[in-house]
Amino acid sequence: MIVTVALLRAALTRADFNHDLHVMVSAAWDEWADPLASTIRLGHFKPVEPEHPDLPPVGHLTHDPSDGPAVAALTTTELNQATDDDISKAPTVAQLIKSLACVELLDPALPVVIPADRTAPTRRYAPVAPFLDHGYYDPGAEHHNGIWGYDMTDGETVHVLWPIHPDRAARPLAPIQPTIWRTRLQQTGYWTDPYGDQK
Repeated sequence: MIVTVALLRAALTRADFNHDLHVMVSAAWDEWADPLASTIRLGHFKPVEPEHPDLPPVGHLTHDPSDGPAVAALTTTELNQATDDDISKAPTVAQLIKSLACVELLDPALPVVIPADRTAPTRRYAPVAPFLDHGYYDPGAEHHNGIWGYDMTDGETVHVLWPIHPDRAARPLAPIQPTIWRTRLQQTGYWTDPYGDQK
């Protein structure tokens, strides 16, 4: 299942959790998480081979349409630099929903991708898993900067977006179909131009 802008926004809107929670992005192994750092970037997804078969399908974000399908990419803080202040400035669930609504006006079928690899020379992205979760995050953890906790005393409660697992990647990212603006804007009426053509 490919999670699109429209599907993610709808899931976030319907989910039963606090919309004031800050949004984090987790690694495939649940070992670390980074807060979102900026607005959504638009680009093209160029697939690359993951370093391990158990890792999610990954790719690079490019500006070349020939590299792959158009996607909406969520960005995060720099590696190992997450602090309490970063989390306090990270977008909340409500703010992410608003950003997704803006992108949805451009194309609701855009797949959403998130950073998924800390070790690669260039940032790799992965599709978002079709399920949502929350966890506890402590940027000043004793053994690891940003380790997950499993109790409220382990840090601030945050909402989590996960990279898709290979088993859940039922199909590859498909090229976006041509836009039908009348359908998207829910317009059912027609008009005739001066040349007699129906619009």
